[in-house]
Amino acid sequence: MKKVKKSFYVTGWLAGNIIFWITFPIGIASILLAQKIAPPLATAGLILYIFSFFPMIFATVVGMVLLYKMWAAIEGIGARTTPGKAVGFLFIPFFNFYWFFQAYWGWTQDYNKMVRDRQINAPIVPEGLGLIIAIFMILGGIPYLGIIFGLANLILVTIFFAKGCDAVNALVDAGVEPQKFAAGLINENVKTSGFAISSLVLGILGFFTAGLTSLAGLILGIVGINSIKRSGGQLKGDGVAAAGIAVSSVGMIILPIIMLAILMPALVKARDMASRVMCENNMKSLGVAMIAYANDNKGLYPTSSQWCDLLTEKENVDSKKFKCAGDDSQWRSSYAININIESLGSSAPEDMVLLFETRGGWNQCGGAEIMSTNNHKEEGCNILFNDGTVEFIKTEDLKDLRWAPDQNDLGLSAFVQRGPVIKAQ
Repeated sequence: MKKVKKSFYVTGWLAGNIIFWITFPIGIASILLAQKIAPPLATAGLILYIFSFFPMIFATVVGMVLLYKMWAAIEGIGARTTPGKAVGFLFIPFFNFYWFFQAYWGWTQDYNKMVRDRQINAPIVPEGLGLIIAIFMILGGIPYLGIIFGLANLILVTIFFAKGCDAVNALVDAGVEPQKFAAGLINENVKTSGFAISSLVLGILGFFTAGLTSLAGLILGIVGINSIKRSGGQLKGDGVAAAGIAVSSVGMIILPIIMLAILMPALVKARDMASRVMCENNMKSLGVAMIAYANDNKGLYPTSSQWCDLLTEKENVDSKKFKCAGDDSQWRSSYAININIESLGSSAPEDMVLLFETRGGWNQCGGAEIMSTNNHKEEGCNILFNDGTVEFIKTEDLKDLRWAPDQNDLGLSAFVQRGPVIKAQ
């Protein structure tokens, strides 16, 4: 038995978890906030979300290897389980609720008993520490509140691993060797590797958990084969381990496919929502400019044939404000002014359409006949009303818009255009 490098195991475990707890929530928040900001943020959030699992996987592997070594240090008569089972059974869903107590609390009990019974010069480990860790691991599954227990357990497990390193190294200094069968001897009670069994179980479960357990199955399968080779014939199950590796590998192929299938619709939705919000903000800016123009021109809005030019020239409106984020055409503007409002100006009814989305162009005007929902996948379009408010109106509700003072109840079919429609330039 060799000493364990405390700085590597404790630092690796702690650093991996800290990076995860920082990057994971930021990634999730970025995906959610993309609905109100910009689509590129959703992509960055997804990348950060996926990346966050790598340091967590590293920390988990480091922690499980150390836990294996801790159990290996006291293996033999008096230990309630083998190192392979101690680690492997932690990855079995639901059963691990019970096994948390055996793997963590049980180790402190068995280690302390061995130290006392054999009068070994080694530090005693607080048994309550292992008990609290097991309890907090179960409580960590509670939605929202579990985050508190998870963060608390991060500190407790770090202390547990630090004391575990000290304990293992103290046993090595005391010359204690695990009680194993001599290599080459035939043992009638040859056991199947716990790693191998766990690998196959987790690999099979991967097909029912969208591959979530497959990575652990793959790691345990590789560790299982290595432990069988080093056992000197005292462990069997290399075929089981190989099957676990194969099944887990298939599960790992399924996982990214499932993740993409789940996340892509959400990202597309977030992108669409972001373009809708940006379009709404553009219209609000144009509404402010229209009101400012009317205040300087006796309540009249810009002429319908030059409204884009006039807002750009007189109110210094940025040309980018005329373009909807969902419009991928080469035209300069995605909006048109209601031709019926030109002669009425700001005195028109508050719920009357002022600006609306249309096909790409510049200085466009008209009515419902040129309104377009193409910028938002036919789901609807943004409308600027005469009171300055902007609303996204669903396609099925567009028929209820008010285009003229005398058309409130007549519907779009009775709409009569007042004047020519200015073609896109």
